[in-house]
Amino acid sequence: MSGEASNPIEASLRQALAANPADSGVMQRLAIVLFQSGRPDEAILLFRQAADVRPGSAEAHANLGAALASSKMLEPAADALNRAAAIQPDLPRLQFNLGNTLLQLGRYAQAADALGKAVQEQPDDIAAVHNCGTALRGAGRIVEAAQAYRRAAQLAPDLAAAFGNLCITLQELGQYEEAIAAGGRAVALEPGNAELHAALGHAFRGIPDNQRAAACYKQVILLRPLYAPGYFYLGNVHRDLYGLDAGVDLFRRAIELDPNYADAYRNLGSTLRDQGKLDEAIETFRRGGQVGNSASIAGNLLYTLHFHPKYDARMIHDEAVKWNEQYVAEIENASMGPIVDPAPDRRLRIGYVSPDFRDHPIGRFMLPLLSNHDRNEFEIYCYSDTQREDAMTQTLRSHTTAWRHTVGMNDEQLANQIRADHIDILIDLSLHARTGRLLAFARRPAPVQATYLAYAGTSGLRSMDFRISDPYLDPPGTDLSVYFEKTIRLPKTYWCYPGSDIAPPVVPTPALMNGYVTFGCLNLFAKNNALLLIHWARSLPQNCRLILHAHEGSHRDEVRKIFGSFGRADSVSFVSVQPMAQYFAEYNNIDIALDPWPYAGGTTTCDALWMGVPVVSATGDLAVSRGGVSILSNLGLPELAAESVGISTVVASKLADDIPKLNALRLSMRDRMKASPIMDAPGFTRDFEAALRTMWQTKMSHSK
Repeated sequence: MSGEASNPIEASLRQALAANPADSGVMQRLAIVLFQSGRPDEAILLFRQAADVRPGSAEAHANLGAALASSKMLEPAADALNRAAAIQPDLPRLQFNLGNTLLQLGRYAQAADALGKAVQEQPDDIAAVHNCGTALRGAGRIVEAAQAYRRAAQLAPDLAAAFGNLCITLQELGQYEEAIAAGGRAVALEPGNAELHAALGHAFRGIPDNQRAAACYKQVILLRPLYAPGYFYLGNVHRDLYGLDAGVDLFRRAIELDPNYADAYRNLGSTLRDQGKLDEAIETFRRGGQVGNSASIAGNLLYTLHFHPKYDARMIHDEAVKWNEQYVAEIENASMGPIVDPAPDRRLRIGYVSPDFRDHPIGRFMLPLLSNHDRNEFEIYCYSDTQREDAMTQTLRSHTTAWRHTVGMNDEQLANQIRADHIDILIDLSLHARTGRLLAFARRPAPVQATYLAYAGTSGLRSMDFRISDPYLDPPGTDLSVYFEKTIRLPKTYWCYPGSDIAPPVVPTPALMNGYVTFGCLNLFAKNNALLLIHWARSLPQNCRLILHAHEGSHRDEVRKIFGSFGRADSVSFVSVQPMAQYFAEYNNIDIALDPWPYAGGTTTCDALWMGVPVVSATGDLAVSRGGVSILSNLGLPELAAESVGISTVVASKLADDIPKLNALRLSMRDRMKASPIMDAPGFTRDFEAALRTMWQTKMSHSK
């Protein structure tokens, strides 16, 4: 076909080219005709030939690049367009075409630069402005992305995509009210677009307004009945509105529609864990990690193993090895990160990384530390993935040198930000308990890296240098080889508890009025595995009551069945998620708190003790099993920490037999807490800072 002209213009151009085979201009005009007539392969050959004939022609390379991009040959297209830009960067439409090509290749930072230049050339070009927003968002420049989408929406008030993307971006900035307005406009413009209804639903979730979010997700399913994400989104809302069973059903439906839907496996697994169905949760996480090749899902598995009584420390370590080999090894940089200045005693920059810098146990435990850091010795940087910021967020921010809002950044972008900040010691506060940033740590952005506070486990990273512990979580003689990291023990306590101003006063133990003892465990229900519940049902005094924290759902019925098998179904009752003031007040109904096993309480144990309620705990093989031992030892009450679950119920029963002693202990407990190392914020901070200095000097001495 290349030798025959299909129209007069093509024929004329071919004649001209035959007369002058090296005429680049004729080649390009003929290529354009061929391209417009639906013959892209022939056109690309001619464009390439024209660029070879005139390698210094920006237009020739630009035309070749545009043709390649239209044919989805993106890599060579980017090469050609970059060559054109090197010759004549202000060639009309060149930066636009280059930016769009780079955007499709996922090279967001480069795409943002090119599209930014295109916007400078044509400030009212809707496509350039909108696509620049998408590139900026991909590059983690969220504030600028929102500005670009706002501008696109102003230029094109009927462009639903601009409002939809603005809705999503504003959510990443935590600006939910404005996001709802943008999402509402998008849906009004394109009511048949399921993705826009989903984006609006996410914005309502951020307020949170679960009822209106559910209405949006139901509309998604109505528009696309076989769209798996619609059921996943609705499952998240129904789990909160109607109980865990509702979430499980919808997550299973999402997986039926898309057996490779990794996020659905993750949320199904975490919901099953919340129901105490640990075996099912573990199997779900295993399947999800396989189909999605997801380090996050496999990390959820690692975390869940700590709840299961059959997994010991060595078994969890072996699973962490598998996690590292499968998901991390290819990207992990175990060598030391960049060192600005190895001087052992200089002022250090400390970076803390968490999604929970808010009214959350992590935020509350970090407050005493951040507010007492010695600013002459340390600069404090926080990398916050917190989506729903609150008053606690602002308080924590006030105690930092610099605050980085990292929502929307991928792990590589976060690592680059940390490198740019020249952080000396970077501290993870999540491990696998949350959707944390361990893959950023794997890239080794700081010369010294450590994990603290989420739970006293192992990261599974060879690039994580230290884990912070204490003498009770990892007592002398502990096999520390089960951790990837070197263990640094704080001298007294792992936790520094801030107390609570909203907690009511301590009252006399309720058994004085009730005539019976009420035990309680307000920890996550996932910690109350079946073996532990059977033991409590069998061993607790017959005339006692037991209050458990549990969401609504069938798992409550399972507990009643267990206690019913011992003729005690009526002795157990439940409380669900409550506002903090009510949660603290619930302890006024409890005489003795029972620590779960093998994963003991931390925050909940401190809360119970703050309310005067003595906690009876049991040790175990895992560091997380010894949280109660640590807290009780620091309170001078080591006798309440038994060597086994069996002995712990004996200790609890003995305590229940002496109500006057129990009451006296209760009424003195808050003062005991205040006088203990657990609430000595300045002392704890000095110990923590000494540990930071030890980590720094240890690594620097090894680097010589």
